[in-house]
Amino acid sequence: MPADAGALAWNLAANLPDPKPPEPVIDLAARAKAVYELNSRVKAMLPDSATLDTFEPREAGEPAMRQAEFLTFDLHGSARSNADISQFLRQLTNQPDFSNVELVRIRREDDRMVFDIMVRWREVEAP
Repeated sequence: MPADAGALAWNLAANLPDPKPPEPVIDLAARAKAVYELNSRVKAMLPDSATLDTFEPREAGEPAMRQAEFLTFDLHGSARSNADISQFLRQLTNQPDFSNVELVRIRREDDRMVFDIMVRWREVEAP
């Protein structure tokens, strides 16, 4: 018995997954400005004894910067004490645009405590 081509096409179409929504495209200049301002904001959160040597996004290149809803940053720096690093971590954790604030590594080098922190950042609209 020959197959009914119309019914077959309909059955195949019924089983197709919904099309994937398009990735958001973020204005690259606006994102670069927001990341620059974020860097300044993070530095302002540092205790007086602390320095931030590296503020680096893990997602590199234009496509990631245009399409990533969240950006992950690696922060590397040093402070006089663990208490100063804890204060900095609390400041980061209390920011509404940061999630997954994680102290990755801490160690003593000379007379300083050196830290590596990872944060996820999502740009939030100003109220």
